[in-house]
Amino acid sequence: MIRQATLSDITRMVEMGRANYQAVGGGAEYDPEAAARFLHHVILPNGAAFLSGGGMIGGVLCPRWHAPTITEAVEMMWFSSDGSGFRLLGRFCEWARSMRAHPVITTAQDIPAAVLSRYGLARAETMLRGV
Repeated sequence: MIRQATLSDITRMVEMGRANYQAVGGGAEYDPEAAARFLHHVILPNGAAFLSGGGMIGGVLCPRWHAPTITEAVEMMWFSSDGSGFRLLGRFCEWARSMRAHPVITTAQDIPAAVLSRYGLARAETMLRGV
């Protein structure tokens, strides 16, 4: 079952974030207090997060920088340890479209284009991060 996260889920999500950090690294020490502040920002005014038994996905709504009348729902976190990753992705995309926003998924570099197209997504850019 996938459900929308609430503020009472932040502690659980911070721990999932720690597991995600340990799996993929991040170039800096994991800061659970900063993660909790960020999740509060996502869950309340600016976006949404969704949970499964062992996973989460979430992001924020923002205007497209070059066309501010277009809203994007930018995924900022996506982690699953229970095989629910694609169900979470589907739920995030549904939410984005219900908000009249275009979903932007930042952590899908390794997912084949054919799979992404099932969710109405197409590869547009590659995200790079400083080390």
